[in-house]
Amino acid sequence: MEGLEVLRAMKKIQGDAKIVMATAFGTVDLAREAMEAGSNGFLRKPFTTEVLRAAVAMALDGQTPQMGGEVDRFDGVSVNGFRLESVGNQNVISRHEFRIHGVRIGPSRCVVELPPYFIELVKARSDRENLQSDTHFWRWLSEESLANYLWQNAAPPEEGLLVVDELTSNLTRWIDVVLAP
Repeated sequence: MEGLEVLRAMKKIQGDAKIVMATAFGTVDLAREAMEAGSNGFLRKPFTTEVLRAAVAMALDGQTPQMGGEVDRFDGVSVNGFRLESVGNQNVISRHEFRIHGVRIGPSRCVVELPPYFIELVKARSDRENLQSDTHFWRWLSEESLANYLWQNAAPPEEGLLVVDELTSNLTRWIDVVLAP
């Protein structure tokens, strides 16, 4: 059985079980799928015992999403030992603020900026002009970008700022899935 199958089987047997998954070859897409299936955390190997302890503590404290259906954001979910929380004014499309909780850093703030040229790239990719007014989409894109950064770097951006200036393959795939008809 693969990990996601084991997770689903465990949740079927005991729905309230707290499960933190670990993998050596994970992606943010796989982490999202695991969260949709009921995982309380998702770690990429190698990780330290501190990161494992933090992920287990977050799961035991109940810091997991309370959503039905598809998970489209990371609020309250442990990704590689970090938990994201949206804060501040979220009614803009180019700047989103998050609080990052992690074992080594305690709560810290991070701003994700989407420069105008990046926004135009995304609109061209999606072939949708009306994205300009969809603030939820841009917040989720910022959240996805920050989660990808944490996944790849296992640390928050220096100085609390992440400028998204490249339409990566992960973001392209995410956009295609989110905006699919």
